[in-house]
Amino acid sequence: MKNTTLGQRLKFAREQKGLFQDKLAELIGVTSGKIISNWETGLAKPDADKIVKLCSILGISAAYMLDYYDNEKSTVNDREFDIVRKYRALDEHGKNMFEFVVSSEYERVIGGNVKLPQKDEKILNKKTRRITYYDSAASAGTGQYIDDVKKNQIKIPFNHVTENADYVIPISGNSMEPMFSDHDRVCVKYQTTVNIGEIGVFILNGEAYVKEFGGNRLISLNAKYPDIKFSEYDNIVCRGKVLGKV
Repeated sequence: MKNTTLGQRLKFAREQKGLFQDKLAELIGVTSGKIISNWETGLAKPDADKIVKLCSILGISAAYMLDYYDNEKSTVNDREFDIVRKYRALDEHGKNMFEFVVSSEYERVIGGNVKLPQKDEKILNKKTRRITYYDSAASAGTGQYIDDVKKNQIKIPFNHVTENADYVIPISGNSMEPMFSDHDRVCVKYQTTVNIGEIGVFILNGEAYVKEFGGNRLISLNAKYPDIKFSEYDNIVCRGKVLGKV
């Protein structure tokens, strides 16, 4: 399939396999078929780990998925797939060390020196970080008022989730299960908008929610909870994108 997007190739392979979006989502371990839909329409893209799983389940090559057929040097071979497999089996420390070595060698070969990217220096030299923590929980249920919110500084692990966060907020309720549960603490990157299909912190008529943004509604991942549809009288503000749990 020439001149197609990654999403179009994914959709074609899925349909050839006879899988619905919800079933494919279950097989690769994501929360809903909406995520597959977002990938197929180009609203979002799967990361490297998910691409490996998709290729395995759909019986396609990474070369096909990433449209590398016209570039022989870009084709992913068996040795490279084996490296990806081993990387996925590592713990967080192992992954950090792996990325450090790869970045160092890349700079030596391509850049002619061994100066590390700033991100890798942070990973090696910083194992924890301090961040603003809001005491008032954002609801993954029926909503929480956020008047007179208290905040303080807490220490959290430094990793690929927390390094880009601007603040941490606790979760109240279970409407975002299985991704987030009651009393979980989530890292948030401050921004005034999120894309459709992304999880954000929203203030709706004075109450704080952690929900998936659906354009004209806030969506719960737990099917027991209905979507919260916006009306013309609602006042909604986005307070950031949820990056993951602490």
